[in-house]
Amino acid sequence: MGTQQLLLLVLAMIVVGVAITLASQLFDSNSEYSTQDSIVSESFNLGSLAQQYYNKPRELAGGSKSFIGWLVSASLDSTANGSYTVEKISKEELIIIGKPDPTKNYGWYVKTTITRINMESEVVK
Repeated sequence: MGTQQLLLLVLAMIVVGVAITLASQLFDSNSEYSTQDSIVSESFNLGSLAQQYYNKPRELAGGSKSFIGWLVSASLDSTANGSYTVEKISKEELIIIGKPDPTKNYGWYVKTTITRINMESEVVK
């Protein structure tokens, strides 16, 4: 009877160990997807600000139908989720790159393309 109990105890420990490992992996994966979603959302917020700039006349500190001159404000260029830079800027198009915190070692970044009426994000791996 003692051998059976010991065998059941070892089996239970193995099952619990596997369950803990799987739960940890699921949590890490969920955390990465959550970070991706947050960076996309923050990039869209920046894109919305850029579109406002595009539509404002120069007299009101806008771009007068151009993205040229728009900058990511210093208070929004870095957040808890990542950092944001302008990769390309032209009269008709703006591309913002959102990179996650480098300490997390994610191998991707978010590229958001903004035009006067459209915004599109993609996760680049």
